[in-house]
Amino acid sequence: MHAEPARDVSIDLSGLNQVAMNLFERYFSGKTTPEEMEDATDRLLQLQQDQIIRAKWAIELEEKYGVRRQQEQAPKSRLRWLRYGASIAASLLLACLAWQWWPASATNYQQMADTYLSQPFEIKQTRKGAQEIERLRGQAMEAYNNKAYDRAVVFRNAIVSSGQATKEDHFYLGLSYLYQQPSLANDAAEQMEIALTFPERRYREEIHWFLALAYVKAERLEEARSSLQNIIDRKYWNADKAVELIENIPEK
Repeated sequence: MHAEPARDVSIDLSGLNQVAMNLFERYFSGKTTPEEMEDATDRLLQLQQDQIIRAKWAIELEEKYGVRRQQEQAPKSRLRWLRYGASIAASLLLACLAWQWWPASATNYQQMADTYLSQPFEIKQTRKGAQEIERLRGQAMEAYNNKAYDRAVVFRNAIVSSGQATKEDHFYLGLSYLYQQPSLANDAAEQMEIALTFPERRYREEIHWFLALAYVKAERLEEARSSLQNIIDRKYWNADKAVELIENIPEK
């Protein structure tokens, strides 16, 4: 069984005819018509697939028959910046198609929740209270901002154990559970629920949103649907995304 070739997203533009070269030159310069842009996009995708297939064949030829293909030396002057542009364009194309290539085991609503969690929520907490609690909050914030969510959980839990946790502490602890890989969604939901028991309005809408995502990640779909509907009815933060997400959650 031979190894899979590395998935390099750069595209080899050597061997193209003059018409194709001119098309890609206009494409990377932003001077194409809509029809030409569609044509260039299709060609880039085809070139990418052809390159992957050729790489697999090269490995198979070498491993089975000891045949190693010699790579042709392409002209460097004009192709250098075209290859650079093709590499960027290929990356963008693959990103746009990522939704279609998502693992089949993931459901639509889980995919959407992961997408909404792809950018961590920014923490802007004022440090208050006793010196030790302030130190723990500072360490928790630093760990969270560095995406060391497991460490952020440790520091936040130390604050909770002290009995001096605020609404924000429970909210940020819930976020830290939620952003871990894999997410500890039930723990996240518990902290969000506790945060909602505090009377202050600060972060109320955000907590409702992340609580709904935690329910989705935990497959607690009835609670997720109820939470999302509440966001929609109250026109809370991310109500538009709540509409999209609730439409993808299956009925009983």
